[in-house]
Amino acid sequence: MVKKIIVLDLEFCMISKEYKKQFHHMKNEIIEIGAIMLDESMNILDTYQKYVKPKYSEVSKRITKLTGITNEMLADKEDFETCIKDFIFWLGENLNETEICSWSMTDLEQIKYEIKEKNIAVENLDVFFEGWRDVQKEFSEGLCFDGIVSLEGAMHAVDENFTGKAHDALADAQNTAKLVMLMKNKKMFDKKTKTLRSLFEKKDTGYTLGAELFKDFMSS
Repeated sequence: MVKKIIVLDLEFCMISKEYKKQFHHMKNEIIEIGAIMLDESMNILDTYQKYVKPKYSEVSKRITKLTGITNEMLADKEDFETCIKDFIFWLGENLNETEICSWSMTDLEQIKYEIKEKNIAVENLDVFFEGWRDVQKEFSEGLCFDGIVSLEGAMHAVDENFTGKAHDALADAQNTAKLVMLMKNKKMFDKKTKTLRSLFEKKDTGYTLGAELFKDFMSS
């Protein structure tokens, strides 16, 4: 039985060229963790935000422009091993009653690769990864849409303003949590997405029109 839902978002930067050959799958390092804790009634219980100092990376100008995070901001922060253990401690006891979700499965894959390739020992890891929810996939399926929608696009689709700055881990987690709450209320979700769903359900010209209206919010 699920008693807590954790909505997680991560920001990361690319591993520097000189270190790339050391790793099989890990191409990035996490530089920020943001999360919202909800109870089964969709009430917010707590929030979590922590910057992470990368070991094999430098924050590029592109990542700074995207996230607002600089190398100087991370210079005195704790490493990934310390931060991920702190995050799991924050989750509390009874992980088997805790459901974790994120916007796409990219964050899950990143955590898995980074823990494995940095040889980090973490307790209850199987329980932590079990039943991870892909909110992006759930949202697209709810719209009857075969494409991939960006988080900002999803907020636009349900006529909600995006709160905070995109690619800020806590802000992204907060906005994803709003969608999790909305999808929990199927009647309200269907009401807010009725027009779009009616277009996507038509697999001829209607679907094409729906995709055209939505093209600026599709994510690769």
